[in-house]
Amino acid sequence: MLGDPLLAAKAEGAASAAAQAAEGGDLLLWAGEPQLARALFDKAGRVSPGSPGALWGGVRSAQIDGRWGEARERATQMHELIQAPAALATAAEISFLLDEPEAGWRAFYEAAKRFEDIGPWNAALAAHRRAQTKHQDPVAFAKHWKSLTGDSERETAIKSSFLFNLLLVDRRTDADMLAAFDSIAERAADKAYARLGAGYHAFKRASFAQAADELQTLLHGSRTRARYALPYLTASLIWSSRAEQAQTLIAGAQEDRQSFHQLLARGYARGLAGDVAGASTALWQAQIALAGLEPQPVPPTFQLLEACEKLYESTRDDRYRLLLLDLARRQQQAWPLAWAYAFEARHSPEPRERLRALAIALYLDPQSEHLAGFDEDARKQAAEWFARNNPFRKQ
Repeated sequence: MLGDPLLAAKAEGAASAAAQAAEGGDLLLWAGEPQLARALFDKAGRVSPGSPGALWGGVRSAQIDGRWGEARERATQMHELIQAPAALATAAEISFLLDEPEAGWRAFYEAAKRFEDIGPWNAALAAHRRAQTKHQDPVAFAKHWKSLTGDSERETAIKSSFLFNLLLVDRRTDADMLAAFDSIAERAADKAYARLGAGYHAFKRASFAQAADELQTLLHGSRTRARYALPYLTASLIWSSRAEQAQTLIAGAQEDRQSFHQLLARGYARGLAGDVAGASTALWQAQIALAGLEPQPVPPTFQLLEACEKLYESTRDDRYRLLLLDLARRQQQAWPLAWAYAFEARHSPEPRERLRALAIALYLDPQSEHLAGFDEDARKQAAEWFARNNPFRKQ
């Protein structure tokens, strides 16, 4: 029953039906329903073997079952058969999960040469976080990377997105790290990334008036491109006693009410106005909107969990902490995101759940800002747990 209407209605051919099934599977996976998602991924493979939807469904099914070695093989095969841009980057990231960095870097270099998008660089980011690389090395590497097509703006955008994530997201950013980011971001003609870096750094330091000023400049005249700044700007305006401006900002984006960033901005606005139910609904809808979302300069998965945390810290209403834990665990089902485990480790009251989350978070990103409060004894226990229960064992 689950997939039949999807496959039967409005599908022009088997390949189209398989693509719809795979899209439905991704939607269910981001909703935290992996077994329901698997049914659709498997159906994509049956209805049109060899189609893009079927190939992607094969990657996802293997992932859901914890067969990470097979997932990598299927992603590599998908790249070889149809040259899908995301496939090789996925294979690279899985190699790093499997603790096979040489294979991961080979896939990264091939992907970065062939596809000028952020996908391969997200795999490189995961690798650097696992390896606890000092920030100077990837900064130098990014500075020397050149676009094969000679598109300087595209080159700067990719470098800036990579370094923003490396230096500011889930990191205690110091002046040297911010300066390293600015050395790349300032090269862009529109200075969008430089404004983002300054605005987000101010947001993290609770300098909300400064954050609002920087982010307003970023959004001015480029709202569609810079919509990732909308949630931070909304919250910063409210926290700097400019709630009316925040409401005007949200009202001005009504034509895009169900977009991820509009939902997240609405969650901040309703939550900070005391409407827990309205905020929770918007945040849950933002979780659903993650499926199929194009890569963004600010990782949407992190941005969503961060919003739950900020609302919890601001209101001390435990419903936001519970929502944060629920969404973090759902995100873990969709992909092993380091911060999804780090948020859970920081906020879970249950010792076993906290130990598991800490163990996986330490494997994926030992320098996460959210893990700073764990002492050596807790880290040792987590390492022992991971040695016994490694979910990424080679298969």
